[in-house]
Amino acid sequence: MSAEAVTSDECEAGFRLIADELLVDDPVCVPEDPQRVVIGLSASFLHPFQVKPIGAFGLVRDSDNFPDLAPWLNDGITSIDVPYSLEQLTALDPDLMIFGSTYVVDIQTTLPNIAPTLILDSSNNDYFHLQTFHRFLGRVFGQEALVEEQLALYEQRLAELRTAIDAELGSLADVQVSMARFYGEERFTLMSRYDDAGAILDEVGFGRSTAIDYTPEEILDVYGAGPGEGFTGLAALSKERLDLLDGDTLIIVASTGGLDSQQAGGAAIVETLSDDPLWQQLNVVQQDQTHFVPALWLSRSHYYAAHSQLDDLSSIFDVIIPTPNPLSVD
Repeated sequence: MSAEAVTSDECEAGFRLIADELLVDDPVCVPEDPQRVVIGLSASFLHPFQVKPIGAFGLVRDSDNFPDLAPWLNDGITSIDVPYSLEQLTALDPDLMIFGSTYVVDIQTTLPNIAPTLILDSSNNDYFHLQTFHRFLGRVFGQEALVEEQLALYEQRLAELRTAIDAELGSLADVQVSMARFYGEERFTLMSRYDDAGAILDEVGFGRSTAIDYTPEEILDVYGAGPGEGFTGLAALSKERLDLLDGDTLIIVASTGGLDSQQAGGAAIVETLSDDPLWQQLNVVQQDQTHFVPALWLSRSHYYAAHSQLDDLSSIFDVIIPTPNPLSVD
């Protein structure tokens, strides 16, 4: 089967057409039952579909994020790292490749010569949305019905969490919860409801700080952009404006980032900040209602990461979700 993108709705026998707004290119014919998948994302994205790639990005980080999956991740998957090597990808002899556009700009037109390639538009915010991206993967692997079952399970656990917290605390809307990411001693961002990691707070039904009551365009005007170009749903804050994070509860991802570990530098950031007078002035700090969560929270389009968020919230608010995390019962 030709690896070139197609514009019709017909593919050769044994292939299906994938057309989606998440892709940067025209529709692509992909194998109906791919056996040798290379993914320039975390291999664990494919575990809910019981698809094991032959090559994947960030295996160390993936194992760090999902220790229960480490045996699966470290058995028979070749690590592919940026910058991607065309020689390595060719040698792996894949029958399907999936990449985010960020790291393949220079080789984007060459990749389809190796195998049918789906290139995701990293600038499309829907790429980071759980339901949208999980359904996309379901279509790629012909498992649409399974995806709907899995998303229904997520919604069930979300509803159970909402009910449990509401019973424990009263009206959720009266509990003001903020979320931030700390990149370093002087780099902070407030996660708005337009950031998918922060959107979970609205999904549960918490009250939110008036500091985020702006449209995306207004957030840019008021705060400036967070890391990266353009609006990412992250409002840049100086240390002098940490008061905007105050509320009843503050959830924080502390990480300098990194390809090997999303947890990099987090402990040092927290330790440095803990002695800062501006930090100590916050009511939420004085009431001991700051909660540091894993950088896995930044991967909201990941099915297992979304469930981990629910588990963390159940721990923070000391409630029980009756239905277990699917990863814990696999």
